[in-house]
Amino acid sequence: MWEIKRNPKFDEITKGYKLFPIPYLARWDILMLLIRQYKLKQIVEVGVYRGDTAKRILRDHHSFFEKGTLGSPLLFEHYHMIDRYPSKQCLELAKEYSNISTFICSNSMDAVKKFQDKSLDLVFIDACHGYKEAKEDLEIWLPKIKKGGWIVGHDFYLAGVDPWHEDVKRAANEVLGYRDYYIFPEVEPWGRSCTFMKRIM
Repeated sequence: MWEIKRNPKFDEITKGYKLFPIPYLARWDILMLLIRQYKLKQIVEVGVYRGDTAKRILRDHHSFFEKGTLGSPLLFEHYHMIDRYPSKQCLELAKEYSNISTFICSNSMDAVKKFQDKSLDLVFIDACHGYKEAKEDLEIWLPKIKKGGWIVGHDFYLAGVDPWHEDVKRAANEVLGYRDYYIFPEVEPWGRSCTFMKRIM
C-alpha cells in the first residue's frame, strides 16, 4: 500500500469544498462504489488511454459473474469506452469483455452524438485536461446523464500543486457550479490528485 503523503496545506486549500466522506481511494474504487450504491447501469468513460480504470471495473464486474450473481441490481449493464487513439490494451479489453463493453474510436464531440439525452447513469471524464477541452466535455456530456446519475472527472488538482491541471478545476467550477460538487483525494504515489463528482438532480 502506498504511503499517503498528505499535502501540508490540504486543510487550507480544500476549505469550502465538499469532501467525499471516504478519501484516499483509487478512482476505479470510487466508481465501483457509486455503481453499486446507486445501481448505475449505463456507464461511459471518456478518455480511456491505456484502459487502467476500465480494466479494473470490468474485471470487478466479471468476478461477480463468476460467482453466479450476474443480474444483481448492483452490477452495470454496459461500459462504453471512448478514445480517439485506442491503445492495444484497450482494444484487447473491449474484445475480452465484449458482452458488457464497447470501444468507440472517436473524439468526445463526435462520440456524444451516439447517445440520447438522459440515457446514461454515469459519465467518467479523463480526457484532455486543458480548460477549453475540459469545459467542453462537461458541457456536452451533462445532458446525456439521467436524473440521479453522476458526472465524475479525474485529475482535479488543488491550488499550489500543478497550474496546468488547475484548468480542470476552473472548468468544473464554471459548468457544475462554484465548488458545488464533491472532491476526494486519491491514493497515488504523490498523494495530491483529486477526483470530482456531482450527482445530477
